[in-house]
Amino acid sequence: MSSLNSSKSLISVNALNINFQTEHGIAHVVKDVHFSIDFGETFGLVGESGCGKSVTSRSLMRLIHHPGKIESGAILLTSSPNNSPIDIVNCSEKEMQKIRGQTIGMIFQEPDMALNPIMRVGDQIAEAYFFHEYHKGLQTYFHQWTARFNRQKRAKYQENAIELLKALDISRPEIVVRQYPHQLSGGMKQRILIAIALAGSPSLLISDESTSSLDVSIQSQIIVLLDQLKKEQRIQSILFITHDLGLTAMCCNRLAVMYAGCMCEIGRVPEIFHKPKHPYTQSLLETIPKKSQTTHLKPISGQVPDLVNAPAGCRFHPRCSQKIEKCENETPLMVEVEQDHQVACWLS
Repeated sequence: MSSLNSSKSLISVNALNINFQTEHGIAHVVKDVHFSIDFGETFGLVGESGCGKSVTSRSLMRLIHHPGKIESGAILLTSSPNNSPIDIVNCSEKEMQKIRGQTIGMIFQEPDMALNPIMRVGDQIAEAYFFHEYHKGLQTYFHQWTARFNRQKRAKYQENAIELLKALDISRPEIVVRQYPHQLSGGMKQRILIAIALAGSPSLLISDESTSSLDVSIQSQIIVLLDQLKKEQRIQSILFITHDLGLTAMCCNRLAVMYAGCMCEIGRVPEIFHKPKHPYTQSLLETIPKKSQTTHLKPISGQVPDLVNAPAGCRFHPRCSQKIEKCENETPLMVEVEQDHQVACWLS
């Protein structure tokens, strides 16, 4: 596993456990998760729906609310290579208000859910600028934002919003800022969410399946845009969450495969694609269409288990064609099988 004290790690997650209290019992949604994201890299997180990817990403911003709870673990954040890490799990809510948006920004999954339908998009971007500059509590922040004496500053933030949209290659931004979300296309709304996330100049940008609802051509544009933002140093690192392995091949340096709340495999993208070690990773790769493929695709049999009654041992073993007796009773540990390539599987 990556060292938690590594000077090149922007964020390091160690033994993270997140539970949700349900009417049927406790769901262990994230179990003993370890990974780190280095300065300057794009780190991919993949897996089927319901595997805990979004919950893991939201924990980095402490957005796990009741009935969810971070039971244990550490999330060490280093704002720059010269600073000492802080543990997000133990931060106060006031400290988290400064981290959210300022150090860690997020592009949420559904633009129609994330954007305010009765507020012009320019005001939503300007509001993000205002909030990140003042770091006030919600009540004080709300009154200052709506106060008449603050109109000059609001105009300044509107100008900042237009400049940011220009940087995102949006044509006629002075018109776009006056529009409402329902007047924009899906790709345009996604760019507005990116603009809101960039308003605080975060070090880490989390893209939570932000391209899943877009067509293929718009997906490519968003991926190119994110890469360009990193090259321009508007952001330092990206956590790219998706269920599409093909997208990670386009933009990620390293990749983590997650199943039923557990990490299965972590490694560099070429290693994962050409030398997959975990049966779940192998199964995911077999579902990708190939130009040379003349046979039918191989879907993974079964489905992600109910995490209230998760299987003992390796959580993938009920669906695994390569399982051995040990898989049914003992949970495999994440071990390094090659340099920068870690696997949690008894076969390895």
